[in-house]
Amino acid sequence: MKMKSIAIAAIGLAALSFSSCSSENDLTSGIEAQKQAQLLTFSFAIPKADPVTYATHDQAEYDIASLWMYEFDASSGKLLSTPVDIKPQLTGAGPQYSYSKAVTPNQKGTRRFVFVANEQVAGLVVGSSTMADLQQKVASKTLAADASSATILNDFGSNKRIPMTGEAVANGSKLISVTGTNKSISVEMTRVLARIDISNQITNMVIKDVKLVNANSQSFVFLNGEYTKPATNSKVSGVKAFATIPAAFGKGTELKKAFYLYEGAQPADKKDALQVQISALQNNKDVVFNVPFYVENKPVTVKRNHIYRLVLKDKSGPTDAAGTNISFTIEDTPWNEITLNEEFEALTLVPEIVRSGNFDYDYATATVTLQKEAYSFFNVNAVSNLANAGNSVIEVVGDAPWITKTNQYPFNSEFAISANTTGKVRKAVVKGYYTNYPDVVRYFTIIQKP
Repeated sequence: MKMKSIAIAAIGLAALSFSSCSSENDLTSGIEAQKQAQLLTFSFAIPKADPVTYATHDQAEYDIASLWMYEFDASSGKLLSTPVDIKPQLTGAGPQYSYSKAVTPNQKGTRRFVFVANEQVAGLVVGSSTMADLQQKVASKTLAADASSATILNDFGSNKRIPMTGEAVANGSKLISVTGTNKSISVEMTRVLARIDISNQITNMVIKDVKLVNANSQSFVFLNGEYTKPATNSKVSGVKAFATIPAAFGKGTELKKAFYLYEGAQPADKKDALQVQISALQNNKDVVFNVPFYVENKPVTVKRNHIYRLVLKDKSGPTDAAGTNISFTIEDTPWNEITLNEEFEALTLVPEIVRSGNFDYDYATATVTLQKEAYSFFNVNAVSNLANAGNSVIEVVGDAPWITKTNQYPFNSEFAISANTTGKVRKAVVKGYYTNYPDVVRYFTIIQKP
């Protein structure tokens, strides 16, 4: 279960090539520092999953280029400190990251932790601004008439990224205690934008161009009300596609990421609703038609973090007055089903080699890869963020006679690993937990090359 998950970090040889004495002193210092500060560890699993077979998600749609943390006092509601971009402190390789925030013993009470990715919200004042003030902030990018929908993505050098937001929740509450033993703190991250894909399933029709009509130019950073629009919002038309129109956009062709757009409900009058304008060559005749965001004469509300797949189809019966023979459906689905989570890490296992050898560590698979030589000192530190955790227990699971535990301490264990002379790859699993929390367990695999 996620609330009982454990993160692994690895420390390379180069950073740890010091004497036995100094290593033990540093370890002692680290343990003492651990006693003085509790770590709130935030583990981020960036949205990437694909609940529908047609959708395409690339790095631009799930990557975090900046991640601003806003900390509000739960009692006063005031912003406690200057917002911090924690992206430089994130560890791990995307789409999974982690970040640890130290909480000293003198810090008490409850907080609201709010996160904004790939967007910086300006104008908040420490000690004065509230969460309500943050929710009134408008996204920095404006969708413009006769311009690409890429204009509402934020630029990070040559890369464009989608703004995302989320708020920490623990045990069903947004009020997060900075003390105690919260075991599950989650943040469901939501993309500020929606997306439109277009599928052409019409016989003898090649799409030449697509544009948005009556799209919202602005949106709040956070969902503010039931898809309300900022007072400064306007309707814009002629919005160009984000993706490049295929040279042969005929039947059976799909344009993924045709548009990015802001949320909003549709007006009662269909002609004023959001529309996708299709310019095409059908039966050797130029046609232009608008597909309104109405299904069965009911308006389709555009929601953030949703994909709208516009499927253009043949229809039966006589050709309409425009000379086309077209029907359409709009499929609405959440962008993905994996949310961005922030979790309290109960325990961290840190494998390290101090005296001999070298190793590689794969965060994604929790695998330590050793060379074939012997390792006289393979150390595994167990850093607990749980109160009154007891002593650590770190042990090899199963039969692995080539790994011998040489010492067991309250916060770490030492192992000796023999040289691999078998000519075959050998594997072992290491398990770690604390005596007062035996169900909070973390594993990693050791692989030794022949």
